[in-house]
Amino acid sequence: MELIKKFKEVESKLIAEFSEDLKTQFIFACATSDQIMAGDEKTLSVPSFLEFGLNKKIRFNEIHLLEVLEGKNQVGFEEFMNLLVLASCGGERTKLGLNNFTKLMSHMGIK
Repeated sequence: MELIKKFKEVESKLIAEFSEDLKTQFIFACATSDQIMAGDEKTLSVPSFLEFGLNKKIRFNEIHLLEVLEGKNQVGFEEFMNLLVLASCGGERTKLGLNNFTKLMSHMGIK
């Protein structure tokens, strides 16, 4: 979680630049798979989130998934963002992977 926090501090402008498109991707993922309502917030089931990742050819580390979800069985938008940040770091928890984050956004069709 420390890496995510550091990434968000250092790259707040980069994240802001992509946030609307990421929100659109999240809403699309919710609309096309198992969505769970948590109050007013849409969330994805973990299997649906993993299926979304497979469809986009994005690999998620199971340990990171468990750490970010903190025992929850659903993925909200904040967790969605955090997991994409970790995926862009290529599993290396010590580097921020700024270029990889931009490449991941491009790969997802977000310019």
